[in-house]
Order: sequence, then structure tokens, then C-alpha cells
Amino acid sequence: MNNNLLKAFENPHISKILNEVLDKFDKQAKRANKISFVLNDKNFLALYFPTEFNEDIDLEFDIKVLLDNDIFELKNASKKDEFLPLVEKRNAKLIFKNEKEDLLREIYKRPKLKSQKQLWSEELKNYFKENSRLFEILEKSPFFIEKKTNKEVLEKLKVWVETRDKTKLQRHESAKCFWGMSKIFDNKTDFCEYFDLKEKPVLLQVFGKSVSASKILFIENLETFTSCIESKNKIFDECILINAHGYKATAKRLRVKDGSKLFFNNGCKLNKETKDDFISWFYSNQNDKEVYFWGDLDFEGISILEKLQRNFTSLKAFIPAYDLMIKEALDGNSHFCEDTNKQNQKLVTSTLCKYTNDELIPFLKEKKLFLDQEFVDIGSI
Repeated sequence: MNNNLLKAFENPHISKILNEVLDKFDKQAKRANKISFVLNDKNFLALYFPTEFNEDIDLEFDIKVLLDNDIFELKNASKKDEFLPLVEKRNAKLIFKNEKEDLLREIYKRPKLKSQKQLWSEELKNYFKENSRLFEILEKSPFFIEKKTNKEVLEKLKVWVETRDKTKLQRHESAKCFWGMSKIFDNKTDFCEYFDLKEKPVLLQVFGKSVSASKILFIENLETFTSCIESKNKIFDECILINAHGYKATAKRLRVKDGSKLFFNNGCKLNKETKDDFISWFYSNQNDKEVYFWGDLDFEGISILEKLQRNFTSLKAFIPAYDLMIKEALDGNSHFCEDTNKQNQKLVTSTLCKYTNDELIPFLKEKKLFLDQEFVDIGSI
């Protein structure tokens, strides 16, 4: 390393900036954006007011040395300012060259900090056998719990793993393992499969309007589901009504027997044959029945419909109800997304339902008028 570069690294003003660079690398090892510093008196005060620092230091010279040695690159300086001193270059930035990180660490004796995941892997070896399937799973997907050390977490996990009386319920076992916290095992797919842990089943309320009802109608909201049960509107007579509970019915496990539970209302009019046929069909891959969805007239309602189609490919929008909702929305009985907490909703661009693609999506995209399902007079459909 040449003497000029070494001297530049020793410059206290530059040393301060370059240690800030290392601080940023310590916080985020893999950086999407490069680290930059605007050439101004906030970052380089001694460059702009050298007489206030009684030092035998030429900051401008040292910065140029760093530029010549590819520690920094100069960006955004105007071409007409090319031959001006650094203090006169407008809108200029010093951008650190990431490949020089190791050199900086050597100069300032600051080795790379171990990542949280590295520390987890090292501690993991004290509790579980290396090269085992469980070790691989835990190494790939650590359990990081706020305010708990890796050692505390692994001690708890070790005790739980060696416990014999486990249930199959994911959140039950998570709570038993980690200080009563039931959601720690959530989204740990490989771990849960290893121990054969299951998500809680989706609970669905079901009501048949007649003895031999055959059409299936998912209804997004509980209040509307209840109103449809009580309604004398004959349009629902041939329907088996299911309360979708918003997104709950879109779960992938819905049509697996361990993944959901069907609860038939005590006033359900389905006879045994129809009920048994429905249950058999529900827990199958068949899509030969008429299946409909009715929810809120908003972006999220269409999103639920689209996701339900992953389980029921024949599912379509319940046209009579949506036609009425569009009419009511155009008559002024509607709201905009900014009027509620729906600003973050995104509109699905395509579904397997022609009516939804041709009518509902264009209406919502153009008009941006929303109407909650509960507004609708069930008797008017």
C-alpha cells in the first residue's frame, strides 16, 4: 500500500466516514444499494472550513487519493464542474466501492461480525446431531424469538423434541414448546412435516335450504350468511350455503378431511343422502357441481373468489347478487377505498369466471366504487 493511501486512511475525517461504511455493512451484509456520501459541509466539514481545524491535513488531497485508488467513485458531478475543486462540485457524491470492504476491515482492524444465522448454526451443534435431517431443517430455518437467546430457544426446543406425548396440532405444540407462544411453528413447513404437525382445521358453517339442494354458494360474511338462512327468497332454495369466513375458505387444506370441519346448522334441511353426497364430493377432487361465491364488491372480495377457484375450479360469481350490488353502487350507495381501511387492497386482473372478468373487474377498475355485502336486501336479489 502506498504512503499516500495509508495517510488518507489515517485522516481522522476520512476515518470517521469509512468506519460509518463498516457500520452499515455490519448492519446489512448483503446490500442492495451502494453506500454513498454527499459532498457537503455536513459530511466533510473540514473540506469546506479548513481554517477551523488547526491540523496539518489536506482533506481534498486525501479524498482524491481514495478516488485514484478506487475506494470511492465520484458520481453526479456536472461535466462543466469537472476541473473545479471538490468543494465547488455541485450535487457530487462519493460512492463506496463494495469490493474494498475487506481492505477497510484490515486497515481499521474490524473483522466481519457473525450473522444471526451463523451464530444459530454454531449453537445448534450443541443440541442436535449434525448431518441429521432435523439438524438440516433447523439450520435452514432457525427459530429466532425476540428477547430470547439462541441458547434459551434451543434448550426449550430440545426438551420438546424429546417429549413423547405430542399431539398433531401445530399451535398446541408450539405453545407447549416455547413459553406458551402458539404461533412460533407457523410457516415452518419442513419442521412441521418432520413431526407430522397439522394446522388447525378450517371450520365451516353449512346450511341446506331444501331436502335435495345441490348448488353450492360460498358467502363471504357471517351476517349475510345468517340473513340468507333466514330469508324466504326462493333463489336460495336449491343452495347449500357455506360461510366462507373471508379468506379462511381459500386455505389449500380445505378439501382434505383433516384440513377442515363442516358444521351443519341444526335447522339444515338436507336429507341424509344429499348431505352424505355433499360431504363425499367436498372432500374429493371433483368439480362437477355448480359452485358460486358472493362477497363484498371490492378488490378483496374478487381476490377471495380467485383464491377459492384454486380449490373449486368450477366456481363462479353469484351473478344475481352482484348485478344488484353494481346497480346500488351506481345509485350512490357505495364508498371509495380511501373512505375506509381498504387502501392497500389490490385488484385481481383475471379469474376463471367470465362474468367476473367481463363485468366485476372492469367495473371496480374504472369506477373504484365499493359496496359491502351486508348492505344488500336479501329479498331483492
